[in-house]
Amino acid sequence: FEGHHDARVAIHGADGRDFTGDYVGMVTPISAVRTDRGRLDNYTRDLAVTPDGDEIVCLVVGGESAALEFYPAPLTGPRRRRVPLATRFVQIVGWVGGHVYLEARGELLAVNLETTAVEAVEISVSGCIPYDFAIEPASEAIAFVASCDGRDDLMVRDLTASPSIQRLTDDAHVEMSPRWIAPGELAFLSNRAGHRTAWRMTLGDRVAEPIS
Repeated sequence: FEGHHDARVAIHGADGRDFTGDYVGMVTPISAVRTDRGRLDNYTRDLAVTPDGDEIVCLVVGGESAALEFYPAPLTGPRRRRVPLATRFVQIVGWVGGHVYLEARGELLAVNLETTAVEAVEISVSGCIPYDFAIEPASEAIAFVASCDGRDDLMVRDLTASPSIQRLTDDAHVEMSPRWIAPGELAFLSNRAGHRTAWRMTLGDRVAEPIS
């Protein structure tokens, strides 16, 4: 991903400038590149782009902490804002409206871009542990895998004010890695053919079909 490299140098370069030149690939004293050890220890672990492509958010990790850093897209200007996070064990799930969603050890978090508040999104399925979230921006729905008594089933929750959870699978097969193909249609991996293969399903009929 071309922007991934650009995001890294924008974060790590001295005074926000690109980290280029003779120092790249060389063993060089920190003082020579005009930065500090704390900045060099940070790295960008994840990226997301707004649906309209106007802004990039970078998940920056350093030591035991992490933060979201927001830049214009393409990366032609300085950082716009920074949101510190309470844990480094997070990954970006997606960007919907005025929120960036994160997964933190099975918990779904919503970062309000206007207030920078970080709030937990309730994903409550009795006896199950949710994980592997995937957001569909157009319909504002989130698919996830729920581990229930040793079984891994697909479920969907909408992100509206009156949320509801829909169970898509309820069998002995192991489902994983849900990804949205289109609003109302998912692709996922499953062992239902005796080995791990790709399948698809629409939320309306909930019938799994192999992807050939």
